[in-house]
Amino acid sequence: MHTRMTHDLVKIKIDESIEDARLGRLANAARANRVQPVDAVPLPGRVARLVSVLSTLIIRARPKLDQSRG
Repeated sequence: MHTRMTHDLVKIKIDESIEDARLGRLANAARANRVQPVDAVPLPGRVARLVSVLSTLIIRARPKLDQSRG
């Protein structure tokens, strides 16, 4: 193979590597800048939290019995 052809092939390979690195950095930046949802809790965690909040509300809303009348 002629040295000029080898040089051109190496240059193409280097350019491809540089482009791959650029695209990788761009993808990483896009992942880092992605807006995260405010509530990033999985479904079981949400259900457990909902049950906890509801039980607290029910306990607070329940009328207290007068213990002195007994």
